Amino acid sequence: MNRVITFITNLINWITGVAVWVFRDAKDAWFSILPIALIIGCAWLISGLDERGIRISGLLLELLGILVVAIGLSESRKLFGRPSLYQAFQRWTERRPRFGARKYVLNAEGASFIINGNDSSMAFGLVGTSAHTLDERLTLLERRLNLADKQIQEGRRKLEEETKNRMEAIVSEEVARIEGDAIVQKQLEEAVVGGINLETVGVVWLAFGVTLSSLSVELDCLISKLSGA
Repeated sequence: MNRVITFITNLINWITGVAVWVFRDAKDAWFSILPIALIIGCAWLISGLDERGIRISGLLLELLGILVVAIGLSESRKLFGRPSLYQAFQRWTERRPRFGARKYVLNAEGASFIINGNDSSMAFGLVGTSAHTLDERLTLLERRLNLADKQIQEGRRKLEEETKNRMEAIVSEEVARIEGDAIVQKQLEEAVVGGINLETVGVVWLAFGVTLSSLSVELDCLISKLSGA
């Protein structure tokens, strides 16, 4: 009994795996084949799949293939911010030459500019005095040393602040560059790899359409011989 249950469980799992493999993993192949079978089946039901029906089926597949390829190219252009084929055609028609001279109207408006100074500077100075005694000279020297120390500390603070700002700018620029590279990489993958499936389907339809349209007479003779046999 346990063997039977195990066999049934394995059979169900195998059937499920095969179904997933056939219908999900090969969905692009089914998406390519089903429209071909549908169009040929409709032509067979309508006209009996004669030379005219085969030729019309090929024409429809050619049009569908061209349409799908055009959609794939348009999607690839949108990924990189390029105008679609229809928008490019519209812009081209807007640039067509007009009959007669164009009239231009120019409106001039006054503009004022205000310049505000954002940079500030700090100056330290001492009023020159005449020192004759030793105490006065020592006092003046001490004041100058204090002033030099203040200037050094101020310069060091500004240097540290500028270094910190530049390091933050470098880190931000590096993060933005990494994010930009990731976005560009994703766009390239979608444009090159993601659009391959759609364009491949279009090429398959176009190839079948060209084959049916070009060999409609030969295929009609072959079908007649096979049906007669």
